[in-house]
Amino acid sequence: MLGTFPKGSPSRRHDWKSIVVWIDNPALEIPKIVGVSLSKTDSEYDKKLKIYSDSFVGFRVEGPRYHRTEILGSNTSLRIKHETKSYGSSYLRFAGWDDAYQDLIMWEQLTDAARGALNDDDNFGKAEVPFSDEHYEDHLENAYLN
Repeated sequence: MLGTFPKGSPSRRHDWKSIVVWIDNPALEIPKIVGVSLSKTDSEYDKKLKIYSDSFVGFRVEGPRYHRTEILGSNTSLRIKHETKSYGSSYLRFAGWDDAYQDLIMWEQLTDAARGALNDDDNFGKAEVPFSDEHYEDHLENAYLN
């Protein structure tokens, strides 16, 4: 599960968004992505079972009009964009272009103080940290591709 911490809507100071990338076999060096769940709200996910090639980093279209060629990109890195609706709530969606890579930080790589702060619900108002010890399994269950 990947989390991002954008500014919340005008009525909320904090907001967390998360992505769950479902793979077929974690034992493989390069497992196949079989689905993606993108958070829409604190507990709702937009579940995608079909991932199109233009959702992956590096995909591009080249050539003149009517004779375009699709150049496939990565099969492991997705393009994700944080969007804000006109009334202030935010959500995640697939992006149409490459952007800066974000480092992947594993929960175990965080210091004890950082994990403690993320596990403390008093630090984020109404917002739930989706990967905290208390909320992790609930968010995975909500994101499950059923």
